[in-house]
Amino acid sequence: MKKLIICGHSVSHYRQRMLGEATANLGVKTTVIGPRDWGDEHYDPYIKKNFFFRPLSVAGPPSFYSFNLKKFLRTLSMFRPAVIY
Repeated sequence: MKKLIICGHSVSHYRQRMLGEATANLGVKTTVIGPRDWGDEHYDPYIKKNFFFRPLSVAGPPSFYSFNLKKFLRTLSMFRPAVIY
């Protein structure tokens, strides 16, 4: 089974997560990694068939475009995806 990680500064938002869930519905094991808080919204981890949403502070200060590579690389080593988006 193919594995995909989608990681970004705004993937926590509903419309962005739906891309990951749609991919999972096609049979691709998908993990979405994004910030726990986005605007005034707060997100918790959840799992569905072939899908895992993992809030992780990979994007943060000094801007949403700065990534904490140590946490991200740790997640990659656990998941070992075929594709990173």
